[in-house]
Amino acid sequence: MIVEILVGLNVLIHILQYTIPGFTELFMFDPSRPFEIWRFFTSMFLHIGFFHLFVNMYGLFIFGKSVEKKTNLFVLFIVCGLAGNLLYLAMAQMGVIGMIPAVGASGAVYGILGAFVVLYPDAKLYMLFFPVGLSGKTAAIIYGLFEFGTMFLDDGIGHAAHLGGLIIGFLFAKFLIKKTFEYYRPYDTIYQ
Repeated sequence: MIVEILVGLNVLIHILQYTIPGFTELFMFDPSRPFEIWRFFTSMFLHIGFFHLFVNMYGLFIFGKSVEKKTNLFVLFIVCGLAGNLLYLAMAQMGVIGMIPAVGASGAVYGILGAFVVLYPDAKLYMLFFPVGLSGKTAAIIYGLFEFGTMFLDDGIGHAAHLGGLIIGFLFAKFLIKKTFEYYRPYDTIYQ
């Protein structure tokens, strides 16, 4: 249910971006304005274009449906999105990347992927209903290495935010969700 609420909220905010002048600029994450705290939160609900929104919401839906069975998905989404923005800010402040404003739920979605691989390490991934032959664990390692390697490029993509979300989502699940879940519900089975 939380997945559907988050998707709906992102779609609604995307509509507001196109109907209210200046909306995106007011709420996007801007590393040159680190003391405007609301931007750390609001930017993860903004997207540039339909394709950007679709890809993030598709990832949120695919991984979020399983992850929400074992944790509070909303908290995970926010924590990972914040972690992504914090790493993006750190890289911008150190001069590794430019002081370019950023938007998108990618850091949060990568965090949900990180949690997914801890909770379902041997699950096989599908791309638009076709098996890609990788386990979630292998895919996360590939994504993580790719994001680290491309973080230093100035290609207009927030690779640092993706990597920050992925790492925190993995750690969040490894040390909080999985241990708590196994302790309290050791015989629960998830059918997919």
